[in-house]
Amino acid sequence: MEGKNRLEKEIFKFLKSTRLTVWILAIGLILFTLGMIFPQETFAPEEVKVFAQQNPLIYRFTDFLGWHHIFYTWYFYLLTAVFSINLILCTYERLVKKKKVALTPPKSLIKEAHYEISLSLNGVQEFFLSALKKLKFNVESLRHKDGIYILGRKNTFGIWGSYIFHLSLLFIVVGWGFSGLTTFEGDFLAAEGIEAEDSPNSYLIVTRKPILTREFDGFTLKLGKIKVDYEKDTLTDISVPVEVYEGRMKVAEKVVKVNYPLNYRGKNFVLKKIGFTPFIEVRKGSEVLFSFYLNLAEGIEKGFYDRTELANEVLMEVRAYPNYPAEKVNPKLKYKIEKPYLHLNFKKGSEKLGEGDVLMGDSSKIGEFEVFFPEMRMWALFYVRRDLGLPLIYLGLVGILTGLLIRFLMVEKTVKIFFKEVDGKVRISWKWRALFSHAFIKREREKVLEMLRRRGDLKEKSGENSF
Repeated sequence: MEGKNRLEKEIFKFLKSTRLTVWILAIGLILFTLGMIFPQETFAPEEVKVFAQQNPLIYRFTDFLGWHHIFYTWYFYLLTAVFSINLILCTYERLVKKKKVALTPPKSLIKEAHYEISLSLNGVQEFFLSALKKLKFNVESLRHKDGIYILGRKNTFGIWGSYIFHLSLLFIVVGWGFSGLTTFEGDFLAAEGIEAEDSPNSYLIVTRKPILTREFDGFTLKLGKIKVDYEKDTLTDISVPVEVYEGRMKVAEKVVKVNYPLNYRGKNFVLKKIGFTPFIEVRKGSEVLFSFYLNLAEGIEKGFYDRTELANEVLMEVRAYPNYPAEKVNPKLKYKIEKPYLHLNFKKGSEKLGEGDVLMGDSSKIGEFEVFFPEMRMWALFYVRRDLGLPLIYLGLVGILTGLLIRFLMVEKTVKIFFKEVDGKVRISWKWRALFSHAFIKREREKVLEMLRRRGDLKEKSGENSF
């Protein structure tokens, strides 16, 4: 039993040691350096798959170590957990030890004697209690076997700045850990007037999946008419009206702009880009080969582009241009939709089946295909992120600033006085302390010394080292 208790004490002593803190910070610095050297969360799944096939041993080794996501590996979580325990134990010990030490007179004060005065012991005690209270010190007087010990403290709230700082660090660590377990990231696509559900079907890609929370919430987004503002030929602003529905009930709405995202259920929908989604119907005789909204990718060669395979291995290439015919010769990419047209190219293998243009609201015969283009809507792509640990991190950062301000603005001042009666006279020793510099408490010391001289025949007993 005694051996077990001893082992527990050794473990507790190790976990609260500053040596462990230094080791944690050193290992953390190495991991942060590796995180800057190796790209983090930047590899597409296809690239990873190719690399794994070409370098299987290296891939297994790096995948086990998690070098492409160091800050979300098991060993980084373990390191932060140990750091949290170390921080809590160090803070607790500091709080308890400081209280215990403060109420115990230092041995040096008991042995030393800086001054000697011709007053009674009770008279000296009353004087110090009164003088320190006038200077707004919080005073405690304790009887000691050899004399009387007085502890005076001022601006004691300043010490709580250190504890707020430590607690805020813990908030950041816990927030980061919670962030890694709950973060969701993906690209969400929606078009004007078309409802898009928060489900896998509406996401082009999901880059990070949460562990503790669900990925999708099932609510629906409906986009209004996208507005694009220009000043001459320069795009100045994009406005995307968004309505949020739970079932058939509208629960929220907002005009999303760049840097002004929609936030719902903890998910931030940040506007990433916009583009075109034309409705196209392709017929061959009486047969409908294609009838759907087509999302066109942005900035591929000239204009917006997509390619779709129809029946019988027929390939349809579509490019969208905003205006016709002024820009037909030298198309210039614009978001503004005035009179859009589509340029279509039909082919089967190397055989060209037809090529031509069709204006919005019109139809056109291209080869053996009849193409209808009744309307074109705009789409918006949102970067979606939900991070439930982020509020804790922000709270921790605010707490750190608050703790530092309290610690630096409210300078803690302490005076420890011990006096005893020897041969009918009272011998006094004291220590004055202030955070950062003794200059902060020098004025109070000089006032008390001056008042003490007025009360009696004060003699300097030995060379004073009261700071």
